[in-house]
Amino acid sequence: MSDALVELARKVAISACVSLGLMTVEFAWLLRDEINVVWPGVRIRNPYALTYVLTRYPGLAGQCFNVYFSLRIASGAITSPALCKMWFRYQAITIQVLLAAMECALMHRIYALFLKNRWILALLVLLGTSQLASMFVSARLAIPQLAHSNTCYVIKPHPSTIYFGATSMTSNLAILFMLSWKYLRLPVTWTQSPFGHNLLRDSTLSLVAILGLLFVMILSNSGVMQTPVNGNVLYYWFFCTLWISLGRLIVNHSKVVQVSREENVLTQVEVGQTSTWMSTESSTTRHTRTADSHTIDLTEAFHSTDAAEKRSSRQRDELASCVDGLERQSPRVGTKEKGIPLSPTCEESPHVETKNNWIPVSPTDEVGHRHCCT
Repeated sequence: MSDALVELARKVAISACVSLGLMTVEFAWLLRDEINVVWPGVRIRNPYALTYVLTRYPGLAGQCFNVYFSLRIASGAITSPALCKMWFRYQAITIQVLLAAMECALMHRIYALFLKNRWILALLVLLGTSQLASMFVSARLAIPQLAHSNTCYVIKPHPSTIYFGATSMTSNLAILFMLSWKYLRLPVTWTQSPFGHNLLRDSTLSLVAILGLLFVMILSNSGVMQTPVNGNVLYYWFFCTLWISLGRLIVNHSKVVQVSREENVLTQVEVGQTSTWMSTESSTTRHTRTADSHTIDLTEAFHSTDAAEKRSSRQRDELASCVDGLERQSPRVGTKEKGIPLSPTCEESPHVETKNNWIPVSPTDEVGHRHCCT
């Protein structure tokens, strides 16, 4: 390998080391969130957590291997053509796996936003299938005919890689358009929620970064932009960008889900406590009102009974005095009897057993009449 290629290979190795350093910082930055929100949900029924685990650590190890191989190329070590082809196939497979994982996460969000519409699902499946087919065709055509040095340094990229770049760019543009269109049509209260901010921020930044790299790849592989390092540098930054984007998508999604669950549990507890307090308060109030009503009823009954007894006793005393006065003062001579009406007290008494409440007296017995009426 010539000195110019060695110098370019060193620049590529430095760029690869920078991408690995960025991935290491990102790994340390999200480690606490990963332990708190991702690892507790690792199970077969949680595809997000499984995807994170299966791509996070193997991806970081894979980038370490990429840096090692770039340093090997920069050192000028001779590599066989068969090993170089394996290296290029490895690049295509790792990029496709990370890109498919990120696109599946975004497509799942779109499918949920469109309320599981079958036509949207068919469109997303079509986009994903075409993108996979383009990668297979591009790798099949480019790898056998790729011009490279004896150290696996790519001298000139193959034009067939444009197929992969064009289909991938179309798929990501369609995903970005559907996300943005649906996001703008959602209610303002939903878009301002944590889930809405997370959806817009992570999805937009990831797609814009991938689209920018795809655009640069298309320009460099088509010959529009002539830079000798593009065909070698882009792989490491594709790998880094996809790895960071996928991790951010999954971690932030898991954080929003956990916060939503905690808020639901807190709301249920508060509602339960409030309902329990209200039921206890209502039962206490009802019991107090019942007791008060019973007390009032009993007091009124006692007062009414006591008043009736006093009234009956007074009427009996007045009747007895009337009868005694008549018996003492009535003359014993036979005269024509004249009825003298009793006083209202004597009339109202239920104990007077006379005919029509009239007591016969003599015509001259006015004293008894006055005494009875007094």
